[in-house]
Amino acid sequence: MLFGTEENGSFQISDVFLTQSSGPSPREFTIANEDLIRGYNEAERLDLDVIGIFHSHPHSEAAPSQTDRKYMEVNPVVWVIFSNKYEDLKAYVLESDIVAVPVKIE
Repeated sequence: MLFGTEENGSFQISDVFLTQSSGPSPREFTIANEDLIRGYNEAERLDLDVIGIFHSHPHSEAAPSQTDRKYMEVNPVVWVIFSNKYEDLKAYVLESDIVAVPVKIE
């Protein structure tokens, strides 16, 4: 989980909260509800917002899967996905559809 602040539509990441995938297989990314709650509580303790969820797709492109889309509906934050296969980093939000957002690393 990515913690930080938002200003004028731009997100500044200042902290990271690591979790383990609780999915039934290594190909499915899922964060346990307990970890999500711990993450949101930790962000609040640090006076930061949860602004994103980051994970990788080891064997596919950096685009949301059907599982990602399902969880994007209940976690309306920026989803940052790294493709190990294509060495590509992309970010998305779910509006009425999945929309790519620019990533700038400084």
